[in-house]
Parts: sequence; structure tokens; C-alpha cells
Amino acid sequence: MEFALSKFSSKCLLFLGRSGGGPAFAFSKFIREFDVDSMIICSEDNELIDIYKIAFGDRMITVQMPVSKLKIALNSFNLLLRLLRLSLNFREIHITAYHPIFIILIPFLRILQRDIFYVLHDVISHKKNFLEELMQFILRIFKVKIIVISNNQATAFYLKYKKMPFLENHPPYLHYEYYKNKNRKSLNHVPFLILGRLEEYKGLMLMRDLESVLSLLNDQPILRIAGKGKVPQYLINKPHIEIINKYIPDEDIPSLLMACDYVVLPYISATQSGLFKLAETFNKNILATPLDVFKEQANEVHVNVYFSKYLTKDSFHSLLKEHFRYE
Repeated sequence: MEFALSKFSSKCLLFLGRSGGGPAFAFSKFIREFDVDSMIICSEDNELIDIYKIAFGDRMITVQMPVSKLKIALNSFNLLLRLLRLSLNFREIHITAYHPIFIILIPFLRILQRDIFYVLHDVISHKKNFLEELMQFILRIFKVKIIVISNNQATAFYLKYKKMPFLENHPPYLHYEYYKNKNRKSLNHVPFLILGRLEEYKGLMLMRDLESVLSLLNDQPILRIAGKGKVPQYLINKPHIEIINKYIPDEDIPSLLMACDYVVLPYISATQSGLFKLAETFNKNILATPLDVFKEQANEVHVNVYFSKYLTKDSFHSLLKEHFRYE
């Protein structure tokens, strides 16, 4: 399933996202794979903008990105013209994240005979999304070169479209080295950490009744859940669980990782997770549900990855108890 990507002396990377794993992915991909003549175009409100400026200097161009759907619609023409003008100097355009403007931009770039590579993170979305389905239609109609970042997604793409994509490994999140000794926050140590946006598919329900299988350490938290989203009521106000229910900026992530022993991924479904490489960066072991893509990613990291045998609450609790070394 692996194909070699064509090489040019310089190319352009387009990333219009603002926060989360997207900026980190774009940063790491650009700094590892692009030469000194390449350019990166990103949004002005990218959360890693200060690090981008230090790392890329004059090679970085920022654009103002409207946030609301109304503003996107009103400003799409001017934005489209600017992106076209910026990218015309490059034969090869790499796009690493979804944005509605790409639905309009990609046909124009193909008409101008630019080679386009698009990183498709989720062949099948966790939630039904008409715009993402439209985006995949545009990618196929205009023969964009699709990159996926796991064998699991390569197989999913083939089953859906009967065509093989390019395959690359998820790059390590290199920029966290910048934060390790800066803005350190003092956090109480906990054995287990669940990190990232809180979505239903991430399996928080498997943490229910955790106190029934793990001894409490003088009523101190043994699990920290850090991320923005809806927290199930049965996890709130528990002495063994600490919840930080807000968006976690990248500069706070090293402090959270340094204050735990295991990164926990009790996901019900997944297409990939940057947390594998992130845990490896901080030398943290991983506890995860046995999804095929996680088994694949486990072979790509140099930390221990422990899997529960079945995708159930009781088996996941047994896994936690087995690796809980604080009695």
C-alpha cells in the first residue's frame, strides 16, 4: 500500500486550521519533509503561530481566516484570489486539513495544472458531514493525490473508492520540545491521563464506576480528563477523577503529560491518533482499546502499549487495574 511521492525542488503547504492537532501535524510535516525553498500558508489565528514564525521565518505566509459560515461565504472570493496568487509560484500544493474554501480552491488549482496532495485524516467521518463528503467528491473528480496516515485508512479508502491512496506515517509532534521547559505549570501527579477534545466515540463511558476496581489513594485523583466537551454526569464530582473541561492549548500539554504515567485511549472508534507519537515524545506508556488502527500505530512507537482484550467497560477496568502499580 505504500507509494513514493514525487519530489520537486520546492512546494507549498496549505494549512488553514486554527487549533488542536492540526497545527501540530502541519508543523511537523513541513519541518520534516519540505526543503528550504518551500513555503507554508497558514491562518493568522493558528495557535502555534509564534513557533511557526521562529521555525519558518520568511517561508511562512499568514492569511486571515473567517470563522463563521456567513463570514466564510462573504469573504470566500477575496480569500480564494489571495490563495491562488500565493500558490501560483509552486507546482506542488500540499493541503493538510479540511476547510470549506478548499472545495472552491482545488478545481481552480487543477485547471491551472498544479499537482495537489491532500491529507485525508478520516475516510469515513465519525459524524455525518455533508461538506466533508462533498470534499471527497471534489478530490476524486479532480484527481487529487490522496494521502492517508494509516494502513487502516488506506484499506477504508480502497473499500470505498476501489483505488489506492498514498500512505505516510503520522509524523511526531516535534514542536513540543519548544514547550518542555517554558511555561511549566505545577500539577499534582496522577497515574492516568485522558487528553483531547471530548467526543462520544472516545469512550468516556468506559471510565464509569472506576472506583469499584481501583483503590483510592487517600482520596487523591488517579485519572485526569483534560479537554473541552460534554462530560458525562457520572464522572463529575468523583474524588478519583480530576476534570479540566476546557480547550487545552498546546503550551499546557507538556505539563499534563509530565504529570502522568499512562496516556489512556479508551476509544470506541478511531481512524488514527496523534497521541501515540505525543506519548512517545514524553516517554509515556499507553493504555488503549484494541482498535486495528491502534494496533498498527503501536508498532510505530517505542513505548509500551497495553490493550484491553475486549471493547467493554469491565475488561478496560481490568486492564487499568493490572497496570496500576501504586498499591
